[in-house]
Amino acid sequence: IYDWSGSFLGMEFNKIRHLVEPSIGYHDNETFGVKRKQLYMFDTVDTANTLRQLVIGIENRIQTKRKYKNELKRVDVVSLNTYLFFDANSDLPGIEDTTGFTNMRNDITLRPYDWLVVEWINNINMMNGGFNNSNTDVVLSYKDKFSILIGHRYIPTESNMDGSSQLVIDTEYKLNSRWSIGGYVRTEFDTGSVEEWELRLIRNLSCGWFLDFGYNVRKSEID
Repeated sequence: IYDWSGSFLGMEFNKIRHLVEPSIGYHDNETFGVKRKQLYMFDTVDTANTLRQLVIGIENRIQTKRKYKNELKRVDVVSLNTYLFFDANSDLPGIEDTTGFTNMRNDITLRPYDWLVVEWINNINMMNGGFNNSNTDVVLSYKDKFSILIGHRYIPTESNMDGSSQLVIDTEYKLNSRWSIGGYVRTEFDTGSVEEWELRLIRNLSCGWFLDFGYNVRKSEID
């Protein structure tokens, strides 16, 4: 714990704490009978893979306390979490019959101000050094009244799959203590086409329950 309080570039700090938390886990999922690649992929049940995976992680968090409604509460100003995946003869697409480190996942979150959150999540293919995917979000908010998320979703082009680079916008406005309205749109950068959009009305039922009424339109490749 660093016994320092003050502000830097408008960011409020009331003491600073750096936490480092290592972790290790093992995932095992055995499949029997017909191989996954011999099945027609009708739903997620048919995509089940044989998985023998060791996950080594380290989580870094820089924390402080900030005043919310006259009460000091803990805030993770910076979160940097990294995970390495070691696969042993897994049946996952692209790494079938491979033993070794195959993927590295990074979760990075910044909360410099009460009204701003920046998050970047990416998965790096350790076999070719490229990205498997990358998601970036910037969230701007005004108290509990209004919030807008501006994000980018990226998947690289591969031999068996088309790539994608999409802009995502999601916003919500609180009308009163019971009702909110919101909207969502997802657009492909290369073509400019709208892949999905949504309008919604949210009813706060209290006790942590919410009821959504919405209209969603999603582009489909199925005729």
